[in-house]
Amino acid sequence: MPILALRILPSLFVAIAIFLVSHIPGEEFDVPRSIPSVRLDFVYHITVYFILATSICFGLKARSVNTNLIVIVVAFAYGISDELHQIYVPGRSPTITDVMFDLVGTILGVSAWGVYNRRRSNK
Repeated sequence: MPILALRILPSLFVAIAIFLVSHIPGEEFDVPRSIPSVRLDFVYHITVYFILATSICFGLKARSVNTNLIVIVVAFAYGISDELHQIYVPGRSPTITDVMFDLVGTILGVSAWGVYNRRRSNK
């Protein structure tokens, strides 16, 4: 199995996990409301798409601006497709706000990957 195939496995795992969580019907999806000032679903979107973006960067060995832009476009498109998928899940609906928080997490993930690579190359 080629190395690239092995390197993309983490991002495939994250993408599958996102799909499976998005497929849970709304009435079965119980988000704790213990912290009223913070929308936990926004924290979830930022965190999960941060992980997705960094795992794609790892898989592609992203080191150039062009590769980073590809990662952002791929993760953003996946976020849009995930929201559209929710049209067909009972009790769930797509929102632009979720897509925007997906994009924030993606950009933070790509940025963190860039910082990590710069620090690693300076050693």
